[in-house]
Amino acid sequence: MSEVLDEIAAGIVAGYEKLLDIRPIVGLGKIQEITLNRGERQRYTHLRRNLGSGEASCIAAAEARNALVCTDDRLARAECSRLGIPFTGTIGVLKTACDRRILTPAEADKILSRMIDAGFYSPIKVITEIL
Repeated sequence: MSEVLDEIAAGIVAGYEKLLDIRPIVGLGKIQEITLNRGERQRYTHLRRNLGSGEASCIAAAEARNALVCTDDRLARAECSRLGIPFTGTIGVLKTACDRRILTPAEADKILSRMIDAGFYSPIKVITEIL
């Protein structure tokens, strides 16, 4: 969604240059960009009262399309819970990547460790704790 890409661009401008690493993933088609339809756009507008544009757009689309939201944002996760929308976060994505053998547990642990070193809050230190 353009709202998510706009938030990524704002992060890059704010100095989070690691976000530049996301562009090739989108360019390769591994992440599909979607556009909100009219009903989703109305829901998005309502959700924007309390959420950022990226989170609001993902929740609006997920609610209408029976999809999963991937976020570590506390308010977005609370809204998903309130609306009965399934969600996961970074830890869930890394665990799923291991379960599907996209990453080895050691690779996932290394990614998580680098994220923690960069300031990411994680309730666990290694993915192998939950495999």
